[in-house]
Amino acid sequence: MVCKHFEHCFEHFAKKSSLLKSLIKIPELIDYLSKHSITACGLLDDNLFGSMNFYNSCVSNNIKPIIGLKVKVNDYYIYLYAKNYDGYVNLLKINTLVQKDEVNYVTLSTYSKDIICVVPYKYKDILSNIDNIYEDIFIGYVDDFEKKNSLLLKRKVVYVCEVSSYVFKDVKYLSILREIDIGEKIDLEQYSDSYLIKEVSEYDINTTIEFSNLIDLTISNDKRYIPHYDSDIKDSYGYLCGLCKKGLEKRLNGNVSKEYSDRLVYELEVIKNMGFVDYFLIVYDYVKFAKMNNILVGPGRGSAAGSLVSYAIGITNVDPIEYDLLFERFLNPDRITMPDIDIDFEYTKRDQVINYVKDRYGHDKVANIITFGTLGARQVIRDVGKCLGVDSYLIDRLSNLLDPKASLKDNYKNKFVKEFVDSNNDVKKVYQVSFKLEGLKRHISTHAAGVVISSVCLDDVIPICNNAGELLTGVTMEYLEDLGLLKMDFLALRNLTIIQNVLELIEEETGKKINLSEIPLDDKETINVFKSVDTEGIFQYESSGMKNFLSKLKPDNFSELVAAVALFRPGPMQNIDTFIARKNGKEKVIYPDESLREILEDTYGIMIYQEQIMQVLVKMGGYSFAEADNIRRAMSKKKVNVMEREREVFVSKAIEKGYDKEKSNQVYDLDDLSFETFASYNINKKFHPKESNFV
Repeated sequence: MVCKHFEHCFEHFAKKSSLLKSLIKIPELIDYLSKHSITACGLLDDNLFGSMNFYNSCVSNNIKPIIGLKVKVNDYYIYLYAKNYDGYVNLLKINTLVQKDEVNYVTLSTYSKDIICVVPYKYKDILSNIDNIYEDIFIGYVDDFEKKNSLLLKRKVVYVCEVSSYVFKDVKYLSILREIDIGEKIDLEQYSDSYLIKEVSEYDINTTIEFSNLIDLTISNDKRYIPHYDSDIKDSYGYLCGLCKKGLEKRLNGNVSKEYSDRLVYELEVIKNMGFVDYFLIVYDYVKFAKMNNILVGPGRGSAAGSLVSYAIGITNVDPIEYDLLFERFLNPDRITMPDIDIDFEYTKRDQVINYVKDRYGHDKVANIITFGTLGARQVIRDVGKCLGVDSYLIDRLSNLLDPKASLKDNYKNKFVKEFVDSNNDVKKVYQVSFKLEGLKRHISTHAAGVVISSVCLDDVIPICNNAGELLTGVTMEYLEDLGLLKMDFLALRNLTIIQNVLELIEEETGKKINLSEIPLDDKETINVFKSVDTEGIFQYESSGMKNFLSKLKPDNFSELVAAVALFRPGPMQNIDTFIARKNGKEKVIYPDESLREILEDTYGIMIYQEQIMQVLVKMGGYSFAEADNIRRAMSKKKVNVMEREREVFVSKAIEKGYDKEKSNQVYDLDDLSFETFASYNINKKFHPKESNFV
């Protein structure tokens, strides 16, 4: 239902079977609506996979979102629209029926509340079958003939028109899309102007306004669907506290100092107040399952290694206090966001862990996360080139010239690409067509690591997708947290499989069982492997650039190996020569201020880690660690205005603590390497010291 002057419009979008059927991209759709002062818009598809992207885009641009589902019943199609959130939930349930091929009049009646049904005029024979199912039924018409005859059947009529392109000259590209999809030539004649936005009468406009006035859809983001860890455990917090106390005593051989006990109490309080107690227990449980079933688990990665709770209950194997890792880098009580604990499992056994989680929490409550492959620069050139029958040699040459990370528009600014495209008419046509199709979703895929675990059936909250028998979320990763769903990353690491195979071979050959946690971090033979740059096959250390760095660094200990990974990033990389010179005694170690010696001593006075930024902010500026993390986050997002404003606050706070203004500004700038530039590229302090079957 779209026209140039409509207050209300309906767009045909894409999915599994409907991918590659429309030229309309949501950002372009929103631009079109805004330009033409259209204040309501509807999305109609035979799934709901685009619903959250569409909904959020509309709401953020003050456009009323209307979400519909095109459903086939026997040989008839009907269009179902959600009147409100309850109706949207019923659409989610019907979407599941569509995925399972279980749509019939009985199942539709189960989920009919708060749904408006539109029956296209050509399927009017179905009216008698659905009259008792829906309270609000409209007949949809596409032209004057259908309008007149629709009014003879029912007073409620509405103008409907599927739109797949904004302008007629682009309609021809729809046939190429379909050819890319099914691999067969499509008759261009079937793509008539019926897929275009049309001029319509005032009556038609009024029918759509009347229709849209019945709809008021708001999808809230104020709920969380974290499962309760165990129904037999009424007090999850007490249970977690018990696990932590017992685990930490075991970790430290009963010598738990006040520093450790205070940190543990603090972390547990934050976890409880943020509502993530069951989250930690869920991760603890599936990590325990893996270790008890001879599945090698990584020692911990990313910010989760900063949690003493994670260390105490065996989620990670890194002591955050020993290595100065900060809890606020992981969970910030001033910024409520879902925790993010990434766990590495053996490449060949990851699915065993996921299946365990599905069995424990319910197969309708656990799913892998959907992703969409798109027609990127190289992909679309190859697809279009094949459809147009252009010599594969020319397509290969063009593809090799393209930067896959840049758009075709930006690639065309490259003089070599421009010269090659303009030198051949066939290549030029491929490029022109590809430019129109670039960015469209091409196929459904599965996120490499992401898994959602919910306390309720997933289709109570989001659409689900049945992809060749695999249950996937029907929305992509970026929408899950706002909807209150718990995303966890189960990473499959080939290196862990290799390590496990080696351990098994050693045991077979020698009868000796190796415990990885007993391998010392100061093992000289291991350090010599890195010093001699024999690092082929060692993750993070095998690139030619890193090998060159190691040959100059000649690392002497584990901490320098960690620093090497952090330094080998844009930003900190410019400090590599200084780091090596200071490490080898060829350059004096200089601290931005003597009070920062304790923070920067291990890295020869150079800021390498995000934790160090936070520690400097706390030391000189008197910030809390939570406040320091907020600033670090602003730096990493390159919010220049925020950072310039924060400079004044930092300098003012530092002066109050006795630092002079010039020194404070120097520290903020770090000798022309400003905080914000540095924090855009540096990483948190990562340690991979031990592997253990500790639970």
